[in-house]
Parts: sequence; structure tokens; C-alpha cells
Amino acid sequence: MRKIIALLERHTLSIRLIASAMQARRIKPDRMLEMLTESGREIRENDKLSEIIYGRMKQVFRLTALSDEELFVLKNLALIPMSGIEVETFSDWCGADYDDIDALIEKSWIVHDPVLDRIHLHPLVADLMLEELAEDPDCCTEFLQNMVDAFTNTFRNSYEEKLQKVDYVNTVCARLPKDHPSYAMMLLTKADAVMSIEGFSGSLGLYRELWDRSSKGVESIKICGKLAHALSLSGDMQGCYDIALEGWETTKDIPADDLTNEQGYWRNQILKRLLESTRALGDYDASLQWGELALVESDRFYTTTPEENRGWCLWHIARTLQMRGAGGDLERGAELVQEAERLFAKDHDDWSRSYCFGLQGLICTGLGEYQQALENNQTYLDMLLPRLRDDHYDIAQGYEWRGNTYQAMGDLENARDYYEKAIRIFRDNGAAARQANTEMLLNALG
Repeated sequence: MRKIIALLERHTLSIRLIASAMQARRIKPDRMLEMLTESGREIRENDKLSEIIYGRMKQVFRLTALSDEELFVLKNLALIPMSGIEVETFSDWCGADYDDIDALIEKSWIVHDPVLDRIHLHPLVADLMLEELAEDPDCCTEFLQNMVDAFTNTFRNSYEEKLQKVDYVNTVCARLPKDHPSYAMMLLTKADAVMSIEGFSGSLGLYRELWDRSSKGVESIKICGKLAHALSLSGDMQGCYDIALEGWETTKDIPADDLTNEQGYWRNQILKRLLESTRALGDYDASLQWGELALVESDRFYTTTPEENRGWCLWHIARTLQMRGAGGDLERGAELVQEAERLFAKDHDDWSRSYCFGLQGLICTGLGEYQQALENNQTYLDMLLPRLRDDHYDIAQGYEWRGNTYQAMGDLENARDYYEKAIRIFRDNGAAARQANTEMLLNALG
């Protein structure tokens, strides 16, 4: 036994796994020593300690009798980070049997936290399983698809839940080969996860990579919509317009009946980006025309509820009317955003409702109803802060809007304070265009 321990370089995990194999297979110490010696001859004397330990782990793996079902569990679990995953969730996602998971915990192949009932692999075991997974890439297809499905529309989750999502997809993207059939799907999920906590700054490059690799047709319409959104958040409204228009031009002649619900939804999102970008570029009439076009299709295509899609169309049209501010635009904008808020409330969609309160604050500022504007703006911030960190892009937007209200009131001290807060956050998020715009507002105060 002492010779076995020395041969394994006193690596505790290897020792535990060998002990488990000896017990399960009724192998005596002298026979196990002989087997380890025979199977370890490829380990060279000049190998680094880390290479020797990894080589010994390969020996242990080869000498351990694992069933096909147990190997399936280990190969899928190799894509989970050290933070672990709940046993029930893992079993649901890959269809693993609890008995196989328990057996691997008993044999020390799986690290188990009995308090949280979470599991993960030791890094060396994970590396071993990735080699196995490379020879069986389809093994994890169901697992990854279920992970993606579970992470769809989670932008309203708590910040901690979003961080866990990022942890999962970062690990998958780091461990999957780039030519894996599921890699593009997971890269898109990673971009979405990063967007949910960092805004555009961390996700823009990922979306652009996917768009550059895409076919630029209807099959890529979802990526186009997400890239255009990220460009919009970055303040690159010309870039947003160019990408959105490219997506629209390649799909506008496809009859609605020939589109899937998801394709139709993302074509509608592209129309919203055209509405948004032309508004930011100062062409309010074109913005309203794009908005009306988006509104026509908003009830037909949606991913969750028609109320959500129509609500956001109304919100964007109201925002254009608020910025144009001519004639009865503010009153009409107030009506539309109130209708949008009612639609979101039907779905208990507090995230989207928060943006309605933010826009209502801007409209009230334009109407001279300053106290109501401040109350609406505070509601916007109060609803978003529990879901976001306090230096998130959307929080900076709320601070800028609040600064606008104080500026209109003549309270330059508070206006300056909120503009400076917004500038710091925009700068930290890499939103140079938004930062420059808010700096212009600040400098105008004198």
C-alpha cells in the first residue's frame, strides 16, 4: 500500500479513487501495484510533477470499472464549473439516473456538497472527461440544449442568479471545442448571459463574432437583432441602424406565414431597433413609420406573450413622441406609455414596467410636472436596483434622466451630481457615446 501511495505521488484524489476501485473490484494491493506499474510505463522520468499526476490519473481511470451510464454522467458533468450544480437540476438536464450519480459520489469520482446537494468534478477528472467527450461529442447535446432552454428569458432574474448563469456558460464555452455542434448555440447563450449583467460592453464582441460567422439570412435574424440591440446600448446608433437595416432588407420580402414565431419575433425586434436608431439620429418621422410597421406585426409574433411585444412597440413610439415634443406629442406619448405599462402589468412583468415609469418621468419633465417626474424616476430605479448592480448601464440611464429633471427645475447642484454619477457608470461600461452625451449635458450647466 505504501508503494501504491508513493507511485501515485501522494495525490489524495488518486489514492481515494484507487482505494474505491480496489474495494469495488476486489483487487488486492499487490495486484493493484502490478497493474499501476504496467499501465504507467509511458510516464517519463523527466515529466513535470503536474504531468506525472495527470498521467497517474489516466492510469486510475483506465483501471477503474465504470459503466457506460457512469461515464455519461461524468462527461456531461465535465461542463459544469467548480461552483457546482444541484443534483436534481443536473439529472433533469441530461437525464442521468440518481443511482449512477450516487454511485460516483460513493466512488469519489464526483465531489458532493451534502448541505446544498450540489455536485461537480475535481479539475483533473474534468480534464480527463473532456478527452472522453471529444470522442463522443453528441453525448452532451441534450444536456446543453436543456441548459439553454433553462436560461431563456432570465434577464429578470436576480443578480446572483445571472452570475450563476454566466459561470455555467463561461465554463461550457471554455471547455467545448469551437467546432463542436453546440458551440455557436452556447456562445450566443454566453453573450446573452453577459448582456444580462454587464450590458453591451462584454457581449458586443460575442454577438459580432456570431454575426460575422452567420449566413446573414433569416436563419441569422436572431443574432442580427441581438447585435443591433448591443450597438444601441453602446450608443453607436449609426452602427445599430446599419446592422438592423441589413437584417430587415434580407427578410422583409418573406411572407409572414413563412416565418416561424421566433423568426417573426426577431424581425419585429429589428424593426424596433430601426425605430430606436432613427429616433436617436434625429429622424423622428422615419422613427414613427418604423414604429407603426413594428406595431402591425407585434401581435402576431412573440416569444412569451403578445402583451410584451406590443407593450415594447408602444413604449418606443412613446419615447419618439417624447423626444420630438411637438404639439400634442407629450400627451399622446403619455397615453401610449400608460397603455404599455398596463400590458406589462397583465404579465406581472415588473422589469418592463420599470422602463415605463422611467419614460413617464421624462414625459412629466417635458410637461413641467417635476415632482411627479422625480417620483416616477425613483420608481424606475427602485424596481431595477434589486435586479442589477448599482453600476449597471440602465442605472446610469436613470441617473441621467433624473439629472434632466433637476436641470429643468433649475436645481443645478442635483443635476450636476446625477450627471456625474451617470458619466462614471457609462465610462466604466465603455459606453463612450452615452458618456459624451451626458458630459455635454453637464457642461451645459456652466
